[in-house]
Amino acid sequence: MLLARFRPIADRIRENRIIIDRMVLNAALLVNKDREGECDETVERLDEELGERMVFKYTGPNPPFNFCQVIVKWEEE
Repeated sequence: MLLARFRPIADRIRENRIIIDRMVLNAALLVNKDREGECDETVERLDEELGERMVFKYTGPNPPFNFCQVIVKWEEE
């Protein structure tokens, strides 16, 4: 339900590993700069609707490191 609100806004969404028991979602959103305001508004609306039950921690803008994959192949000589 949470991610469904961001799908129309985000170019890509990546769900990351939950790192503590009380966390229900850990996700990175790749959002075009001209849609950042829409993303902020969506978080604010979710906080208004669910703020008594959930605490939202939202950071950004951040570098898109969640959407990069680096593969290193170590070759022995």
